[in-house]
Amino acid sequence: MEYARFLAMSVLLIIAVLATAYLMINIVQRYAATPTPTPKPCSLAAIEEVYLAKIRGGSEISDAVQQAIAQFGSAQDSDALVFKSQLNENERENVITPAEHAQLLNAIAAYRFVRDNITYSAGVVGIERAQDDITTLKSRQGKCDEKSLLLISMFRVLNISSGMEALSTHGALSVDACASEGICTCLVQADHVVVTAKLPAFAKLRTFSSLPHYTGTGFCTKGGYIVLDPTCSDCPFAFGRNCTVSITILNSTANQTAG
Repeated sequence: MEYARFLAMSVLLIIAVLATAYLMINIVQRYAATPTPTPKPCSLAAIEEVYLAKIRGGSEISDAVQQAIAQFGSAQDSDALVFKSQLNENERENVITPAEHAQLLNAIAAYRFVRDNITYSAGVVGIERAQDDITTLKSRQGKCDEKSLLLISMFRVLNISSGMEALSTHGALSVDACASEGICTCLVQADHVVVTAKLPAFAKLRTFSSLPHYTGTGFCTKGGYIVLDPTCSDCPFAFGRNCTVSITILNSTANQTAG
């Protein structure tokens, strides 16, 4: 009797082991047959594609541009008054044309709008998770790339060619410097984003000697584009404090509106 019970238990144990082995083999085969998803290629073109999709534009951005121009037109702070008087004087003396005057005035207005009306917020890290321009405008807050995207969207309305640069506030960052370690690995070092704008008339203007920010300094440029930092609360416009080498992550020619 005891032998029969032992034999039965042994058979049940063997069956349990075989069933477990069968299940494990099926699980392994199933996962082995499932292809590993191919990660999205990490390249400057892929980064630019993500950011471009976040520039929605539309009537809300156009309204914000008109609001910005009205705000700057009535602004009485010292920076605004110096800018407006300098632009008027440079046009009177034929240093800039009326069209260049208007473009510079509008560009400064859009910059000041984003600088002053959109609060800087650390937000959520990650390019894919960045807010689009409309969300940043409505929420009135955004991190550096989100504020930059809003400014670029407003520049589109003004038909000003503009782009976005990633930089490191701790050291030089460039495509050449990143060549050995790969762009995406290297971009991890980037901790800030700024805007570039094509405004050649700005370089024609006299130094704004009445603005202490410009006394004895120049302003950052890259390939004929002026560098702007809409997160800098005390920067009047083009500013030369952080002329760090940078990497273009939104091509300045890719977002030019047909004029």
